[in-house]
Amino acid sequence: MPKYELIKLVKENGIAWLYLDRPEKKNAMNPKMHEEIKSAFSDVEGDDSSRVLIITGTGDSFCSGLDVIESFVDTYDHPNKFYDALVDVSGVNGWNMKLRFFPKPTIASVNGYCFAGGFNILSACDLALASEEAKFGVSEINFGHIPAGATTWSVSEFIHPKNALDLILTGRVIDAREAERMGLINRAVPKSKLKEETIALAEVLKSKHPAALRTAKLNYLLSRRLGSDLYSAITSELAMLHENTYFTQAEWIKVALEKFRAKEFKPGFETFKRNNVEEGKKKRQKKRQRRT
Repeated sequence: MPKYELIKLVKENGIAWLYLDRPEKKNAMNPKMHEEIKSAFSDVEGDDSSRVLIITGTGDSFCSGLDVIESFVDTYDHPNKFYDALVDVSGVNGWNMKLRFFPKPTIASVNGYCFAGGFNILSACDLALASEEAKFGVSEINFGHIPAGATTWSVSEFIHPKNALDLILTGRVIDAREAERMGLINRAVPKSKLKEETIALAEVLKSKHPAALRTAKLNYLLSRRLGSDLYSAITSELAMLHENTYFTQAEWIKVALEKFRAKEFKPGFETFKRNNVEEGKKKRQKKRQRRT
């Protein structure tokens, strides 16, 4: 595993924890942190033992956005560096798009302040829990600027237009309960329970078939892009269904639905146990070996 200076990557029990680790800067992102985040994503993506990725922060912040002093003030008189900073924050070829389309489930565990570009991480993650003490805000308007580099998209993609414009135009700070009401997070929990609740959510995701999770996530993202085009959405979903059948080796038909028919589990309320699948494979292999 690479050594990092501005993030921490901890893997335990099938969960990869990525900590933004500039507490003295409220975990503001700079070019070096961007590169370390991208490297960590590649690490987790290629690690089959890491089933879920959780992103959180150290200290009292989740992420305060971009380090605007380092990225813009200090580079303004150097056009090439200023341009590089703009491209870096846009995330078109960086971590933002990679996180949005990450093949494994992702959870934002918002432990504190989440401002400006921090919304990019929040919105790119599949699910989000937040400490009741967390604070959220889109502060660019407060210094005569606009939220850019995908931040406006991140604010407006998941919440009602009036709520998005409220945050963008006023720059006001909201608490976790209001963020939950707006749909920015799934739910707010007591600060003392945040890690416990985040792990519990990750354990639910770990119980699902990893290939099915990947396909379901991609199918959702494609469906959103198709909007009201129902015919194309249905066609796309059929393609995803066949893809999922291939990558799960038809496990959902050959194993899960057979267990449902045998009344061994209730798919509306339970997830079938995949360890039984592996045990079944081993038993069948032993039988074949005995025959030969």
